[in-house]
Order: sequence, then C-alpha cells, then structure tokens
Amino acid sequence: MNRETCIFDYTKKCADCGECEVCDLTPDKKCDNCGECLQREGIDTQAIKIDEIKEDKNFVNKEDLKKVLKEDERDLEFSKKFEEDLENESQQDVELLKDYDENFKEQGLYAIENVEGVQINYIEDIDGLSELMEDESRLKKVAYEEFPGLIKIKENK
Repeated sequence: MNRETCIFDYTKKCADCGECEVCDLTPDKKCDNCGECLQREGIDTQAIKIDEIKEDKNFVNKEDLKKVLKEDERDLEFSKKFEEDLENESQQDVELLKDYDENFKEQGLYAIENVEGVQINYIEDIDGLSELMEDESRLKKVAYEEFPGLIKIKENK
C-alpha cells in the first residue's frame, strides 16, 4: 500500500503485506471503503469529521494551472493579432496588384505586339507551320528555339 509505517503497529515499517487492505466483513475480499464494518459497530459514518484531505502528488497545482492558462491566453491573443496582420497584408497585396495592372495597361506595354519593330506571327496563322512543328527534324532545318516557348526562323544566307 506504499505506507511509511504499518497501520497495525506504528513502530514497524510497512512491509506491503496487504493485511490492511483485507475487508473486515469478508476476509477473502479486498476492502473497498464501503463503511459497513463501521456501521455494524454503531459508528455513524456521516458524522465522522475529516481533518484534512491528502492531496495527490499528481494533482495539478493551482498556481501552475493559472500560469499555463495565462500563457495560452497570450498565445491566443498573439494568434489573433497575427491573423489580422496577415489579412491586412493580403488585402494590401491585392490592392498593389490592382494598381500595378492599371499602370501596366495605361502604359500600353501589356502586350509585346505594342512594342515598336516587333512582328509576331502565331503558329495557327501560318499555313503548314503546325505540321512542321510536329516534325522536329524538319523544324531544326528552318528554325531554332531561342528559349522555351520562343521559336525563331533561321535567316537565309
């Protein structure tokens, strides 16, 4: 029972014999603190005064619990503030992108066709070019890929 002294002889150290856990009414049963043995002896169990309640060592200290709760409240406040800041930043980013798009359209540089001296022909607009694009060996004879997605026609020598 993990006691320091035996409850039957306080001069002896507890030997964990289990004798203190045996029911007084039914010796082959473990005591479950029902109180029937006390009532049979005429003791009113409801009149027993309790001096103190021994606290469990695993019980949480109130001060420690308060500290943890305060930390959780601070973390929650920080989370809310962080979410608000994040929301404000994303709104600012959206507004910035709208402004950028408007400025880009106003300047007329939103398409490469508006740049002077640049001539663009699309594959679908030139007869036979889509078939040529599918045949890599023929394509390499007349064109080269300057960078991914931009194919230029070789100049005649």
